[in-house]
Amino acid sequence: MARRCKTKRKSRLKKKNTSADFILYAFLGCTFLAFCIVGSAIYLYQSNSAFEVAELAGGAEIQSAPQISSVGDVAFQNAVAKKDWATAVVRMEELVKANPGNSDYRKALGMVLSNHGLVISRDNPGDLKLLATAAAKLKRAVSFLQGEPDRLKKTWEVYASVGANEYRAGQKRKGKSRIEEANRRQANDDYISYSLGSIFMNEGAYAKAKPLLEIAARSSDVSIQQKSKDLLAHIGSDVYQEQFFSSASSNGFVVRFQGPSRPDLASTVTNQLTSLRSTVRAVVGSVPDNDIEIILYTSDRYKQERGLPDWAGGSFDGRIRVGIGDISGRNLRQTLGHEYAHAAVYHKVGNRAPVWLNEGIAQCVELGRNPSRRQLQEEIGGRAPLLSSLNGGFLNMGREQALASCATSWGAVSYMLVRRGSGSVPNVLSELAKGSDINAALKKATGLTVDELGSAVLTDLGY
Repeated sequence: MARRCKTKRKSRLKKKNTSADFILYAFLGCTFLAFCIVGSAIYLYQSNSAFEVAELAGGAEIQSAPQISSVGDVAFQNAVAKKDWATAVVRMEELVKANPGNSDYRKALGMVLSNHGLVISRDNPGDLKLLATAAAKLKRAVSFLQGEPDRLKKTWEVYASVGANEYRAGQKRKGKSRIEEANRRQANDDYISYSLGSIFMNEGAYAKAKPLLEIAARSSDVSIQQKSKDLLAHIGSDVYQEQFFSSASSNGFVVRFQGPSRPDLASTVTNQLTSLRSTVRAVVGSVPDNDIEIILYTSDRYKQERGLPDWAGGSFDGRIRVGIGDISGRNLRQTLGHEYAHAAVYHKVGNRAPVWLNEGIAQCVELGRNPSRRQLQEEIGGRAPLLSSLNGGFLNMGREQALASCATSWGAVSYMLVRRGSGSVPNVLSELAKGSDINAALKKATGLTVDELGSAVLTDLGY
């Protein structure tokens, strides 16, 4: 189905009044025809996210502790002076083995293991194998640092930062599990609480996020304190309102209702999402392994409360949000497919995907991976935008420009899937998850830069 509104239909696009730190993907439904536009706004990961906070918690390596300086071994001290923690660990292992009863040696080993884990994680944030190595060294460090509360605190914070890097690199279940373990072992730590609270918030688990962010909001670190307060302000009204919502869950989806429970509708929604898994996986390469929450609103008032334009049929901000009145009939599957795609992209790469890639993926899931040349030409119109320019929200554009931007995004992702293979898009996302920028990720997966891909798409369409 062509995704355009007739020219005589007056544009009702308006800019969302929300923080520029957030990105929202909203589904636009017209009465007879449908098209999708990216909002100005919400991924719940802010630019200074839990990942950066956890890394800051690690701080600098330990060099001047008495247990380290008291080790009378030239090779060890030379390694410490050079911050060659791999060599320092090897030498300290030998010294501990030769002197098993020396508690200072054991603590020194714990400290250099902690340093080594910190450096591996800090320098290789997207390498999952090395992150696992870092985690193993940090767990060993803990076993040698009993009776050293300050050093244990630092080590668990670094361990949480490893989990944050794993989470960002795509191993979300494992990464979150590490941060949860750090939180159990180092309860009420402001850095760890903020890291875990931010993740829960981004996954839509606001009730779990709130007490953790409240701990972080009492931090002596002014930056952590303010960020936590900002996040608490964002979710405060939701936490209060949603305690009265009814819910139903099935197959990894949790459907929550603003009003009375509708088991029939909940079943329809979860069945549709379950049937969409294979489509989403084929385009994105994976689907979220955590439960996805879908909030169903009984009235359009929620749009005004959340700053959404009245045409928005659905949105994703860590949860899929739709109004019951907007998902009747055939719009249901399209709306859910579109937002599920955004959820899958977010789960895989966080906020690293540029808008054109994220939106193009969602449109391929919603409407198909191989739109016709004529279909895209009709939507792009006479002047096609440069793909490299489509990195911000589309709502500040005029109607025709927004339609052209949506179609160009759709065409770009379709080109990748059809001309460069079904694995091209998943491979780009995997590279983004490792920390590559979009040009490097795209070049590795498709042999093209963003500008080259954009040119190829427009040439293919006759522009």
